[in-house]
Amino acid sequence: PTGSAKDTENETTTVNLIVGVDRYSDVSDIPLYFYSSVRDSCAGRLDDAKSVKVTPTTDNMSRSDAAHRAKKEKDAYVVMLELRSTSTRVGRQMTRDLNDVYIEYVVFAPVSAKVVAKGKAFQRKQSLGGVLTRQPTGRNTIADHDHWLKQAARDAAEDILASFRIHPPKGPIALSFRLPFGKGI
Repeated sequence: PTGSAKDTENETTTVNLIVGVDRYSDVSDIPLYFYSSVRDSCAGRLDDAKSVKVTPTTDNMSRSDAAHRAKKEKDAYVVMLELRSTSTRVGRQMTRDLNDVYIEYVVFAPVSAKVVAKGKAFQRKQSLGGVLTRQPTGRNTIADHDHWLKQAARDAAEDILASFRIHPPKGPIALSFRLPFGKGI
């Protein structure tokens, strides 16, 4: 079969994913809401694919918790997200630079808990209609980093879907509306 026939076939197959995040990992001095923000952004992008059923979990999910959960599952893969940092802690007094925070993900297969996908997603500059927004260097706000980590979480979700040969719809969903008296935009 051709590549497009194979992709169409995958759209009818349902992949069940349980998505969790490790809140007690390497990075302890970032805003706590980043963890749920990253989990929700990743789960939201995974859910964009018609053939994927996503179940986010609010419980903390370490790597060992994710592997144990996968062994108990009959048909659901377990996605574990972790916020990591490229900077290292020296002594007690170190505030990490939020520019160094990235997402690491691991996908465990049901029953066997074998790792079927893993990778990293980094904060990066964005392009909006040809206009570059600020990139994560220098002094940025917490909101900037939240935005970039959400985008990195969506990038991780797309990589996870690609490992299952599933491609979500591209770009934002277009909304159509009409002006009063039948005049469209």
